[in-house]
Amino acid sequence: MQEEYPQEVVLSIQEDAILRVKLKEVVERHATLTGERVTYARLAAMTGIALSTIESLASRRDYNPTLRTLARICVALNCSPGELLELDRLEPARNEQEGEEAS
Repeated sequence: MQEEYPQEVVLSIQEDAILRVKLKEVVERHATLTGERVTYARLAAMTGIALSTIESLASRRDYNPTLRTLARICVALNCSPGELLELDRLEPARNEQEGEEAS
């Protein structure tokens, strides 16, 4: 069973790992460090990315942004791709483990 990640977006899903976009966390960190509150509308204006794209990136698990989009967000929020993205390794499926134990 795949684990749920509330308020984070999964960029791509493979059998053993997922790549998540931590947009909300990075926006909050930016506000804490700079004192500047950045709404999604403000981020869209800062980056030239459509508001609908920012909203999709923030809410849709299956949204697949371009590297250019991610780079623009990193520049606007003064963060690195490593701060914006997180790779989570998944545990092997239960039935695969049971099959290995039976061998």
